[in-house]
Amino acid sequence: MVALPVMILLGTVVYLYLNKGNAAALSGNNAVTHDVAFCAVEKPEQWLPGIRSLSLAIKPPLYISTDERRWNKFNLSVDAGTQLAWHIFTRQPVKGVALVFDDGSNVKLNGSPDGKYWNGGKTINSPVTYRVRVGRQLSAAYAIKVIRDMPPVIHLKNVAIIRNRKKSDSLSIKINGMAADDYGLTGARVVLLTLNNVKDSPVSGDSSVAPVKSLGRGVTRYQLKRVVILPAVAVQPDSKLSFYLLARDTYGHYSRSATYTIHP
Repeated sequence: MVALPVMILLGTVVYLYLNKGNAAALSGNNAVTHDVAFCAVEKPEQWLPGIRSLSLAIKPPLYISTDERRWNKFNLSVDAGTQLAWHIFTRQPVKGVALVFDDGSNVKLNGSPDGKYWNGGKTINSPVTYRVRVGRQLSAAYAIKVIRDMPPVIHLKNVAIIRNRKKSDSLSIKINGMAADDYGLTGARVVLLTLNNVKDSPVSGDSSVAPVKSLGRGVTRYQLKRVVILPAVAVQPDSKLSFYLLARDTYGHYSRSATYTIHP
């Protein structure tokens, strides 16, 4: 009967000894803290009591997609040029529903015969806040944020100069680059400039791989490649070849790289 209390006491001493370091680490200036991840609960939008539901049709500009999507909140983010159509259902028949924008414009919605369904649209090109008027009541302010289209990103990966001894020491200049866009590319190319102090035009000896390329919808990344073959007799000690990369996206934005110069 005496052994049990002794065992309990020994166990307590061992536990305190093993956790002594942890206890010290959590006290004083040596305190160890750990980040705790948590998700804040999103607050629901404040709607007028008379609004039962919302279905917001979002039709992006053609350079992005032809697909329409739906949204059930008054606050949203869209791409510039997006067409919005509000479909608002009220709990009781009302005489009128309108959207009041802070840019001074108003959109009067069309109502159903029973006065409980209202719809209307607007094209969004810039950020704006607005309120919903139901009868004589005006809602809290809602925000429409606009995502601006960015021009394509272009990058020169490498340039290689290869001497072909089987063809009278002709030179092959291989240019490799990359073009990318978040929504899509419609064209990409490597543009050659004047080859100074060269007897023959580089175009005549050009074995380019897609120097001018028209791309279909949905292509967001494209590898730019071009090979220029120069006869050795055409290259002088002070010769130089200049070029740049060019890309166009579905919105119509162009991006051009810096001009690069090679001394063969």
